[in-house]
Amino acid sequence: MGSFSLLYGRFEANVSLPTRQARGVWPAFWLMPASGVCWPTGGEVDIFEYVGSPLLPDFIYGSYHWAEPNACGKDQAPLPGMAFKEAGDNWQTGFHVYTAEWSPNEIDYKVDGKQYYKRTSDEVMLPTGPMYIILNQAVQQDLPPGKNCEPYVDGVDMVVDWVRVCATYPSR
Repeated sequence: MGSFSLLYGRFEANVSLPTRQARGVWPAFWLMPASGVCWPTGGEVDIFEYVGSPLLPDFIYGSYHWAEPNACGKDQAPLPGMAFKEAGDNWQTGFHVYTAEWSPNEIDYKVDGKQYYKRTSDEVMLPTGPMYIILNQAVQQDLPPGKNCEPYVDGVDMVVDWVRVCATYPSR
């Protein structure tokens, strides 16, 4: 089986996330560099991360991690970039379209077509090589950090309805 990566475009997925009572789950939709360069020198685009915890509000977080060339492990953005929440409790359990639109000059983060975060080449060093998609749901006991709650993962699925990628800028 081959692999897929793309330089610039729109990456989106229609996803339903667990409730906030889903302790210790950490679903995410993100992009990583196909080149395999050391993290985070090629960039890491977190289209969304969600931390299942009754101690945290129902927020998803969009982030961009990066470093200067050859600065392995020296993340210039170690904290979540921007939080987003719709009105109502457990809004994230419904299906929503999560999107990153990536061009040479910016990355726009959207939920259901509404922009909630943006990174530009004036602020950070954006990725310059193709990236591949990861959709995963991690399980971790220490979420949020320092709270050491026992994970509860029965019936707390991240459900992916579809994933779509559109090349919107000429690749090199």
